[in-house]
Amino acid sequence: MSKREVYEQKTEELITPFVEDKGFELVDVEYVKEGGNWYLRAYIDKPGGITVDDCEVISRSLSDKLDEEDFIEGAYILEVSTRVGADTIYANNDNWRYCTENGMTTCF
Repeated sequence: MSKREVYEQKTEELITPFVEDKGFELVDVEYVKEGGNWYLRAYIDKPGGITVDDCEVISRSLSDKLDEEDFIEGAYILEVSTRVGADTIYANNDNWRYCTENGMTTCF
């Protein structure tokens, strides 16, 4: 198994309890290099759609657990997002981000 696959699998194991506890679905986890930076991305979903607040809750829980486990070598950027087509995620009236480039909306 490659390092990338190990990181993705271990992250799935860590995030799954947080996602299931909130009634969300874990869609995918990926560890990729883009523009010289490594990204650890977790994609989540739920009926009715994911909000920025949903992403934040999972991101904070996962970040704490990743810090505790400390199994990823080197620096990386953690993103918890949802994959969408031409949809938008809304959280509060003024806090949303729409991204057509990759067909996803990223929540921080």
